[in-house]
Amino acid sequence: MRRDAIYLGCPGQVVMRWGVVGLAESYRGGLAGVRGILGAGFGAFDGAWELWGGFCRLTPGAAWAKMMKMMEMRSITVLLVDDNPGFLRIAARFLEQEEDVVVVGAAGGGEEALALARELEPDVVLVDLAMPGLSGLETMPRLRAMLPGVGIIALTMLDTSGYREAALGAEADDFVPKAGMDRDLVPAIRRVAGGGEEG
Repeated sequence: MRRDAIYLGCPGQVVMRWGVVGLAESYRGGLAGVRGILGAGFGAFDGAWELWGGFCRLTPGAAWAKMMKMMEMRSITVLLVDDNPGFLRIAARFLEQEEDVVVVGAAGGGEEALALARELEPDVVLVDLAMPGLSGLETMPRLRAMLPGVGIIALTMLDTSGYREAALGAEADDFVPKAGMDRDLVPAIRRVAGGGEEG
C-alpha cells in the first residue's frame, strides 16, 4: 500500500485512512460522501480521486504530503475495530493526542477489520468484543493467524472476568475496559507494541 495516498472503503460504512489523524467516520454515498467528510474535517485537497482495488484513493498534493511525513514520525500504528461510529471518533481523537501513536484505520466489523489489517499491517489492533456478524472473539484469532506479530487489545464495555479470560484465550494480548480507557489504553498500546514492555 502506498504511503502517499489515503485509502477509503468505497462504497461502505466506515472510512479507513492512512495517516489521517482524527478521522474515523461512518458514511454512505461513495465518493460524494467521502468528499463531504474529508472536506468538513480537513479543508480542500489538491489531490486526485481514483478507484483502486475496491477502495477510493485520494493522492494528495504537497501540503498534505508534508503533514503525512510528520505522521510517519510516530512509531505505533493502530487499527480501530468497533461497530459504534461514535466510539470510533472518540477513540481516534483520544489517541491522536499521543505523539507516538497514529490511528491508521477504522473498521465497523470483523470482516472489514481483517481486510484493512491485511492492507495496513498495523502494529496494534483494538477490537470490540460485541459486534454483529463476526464478533471480536472470532476476529482476534483470525487476525493473529494473518499477522502473527500484531498486538491485539480487546477494548470493550464487557468488563467481567469471564470476558477477560475469553478475550485472552482468543489471542488478545491485553484487555482494556472502555470505562478505564483514559487511564489504561495508551500504556497497553505501548506495552503490546513493544513486545510486552511499555516504553
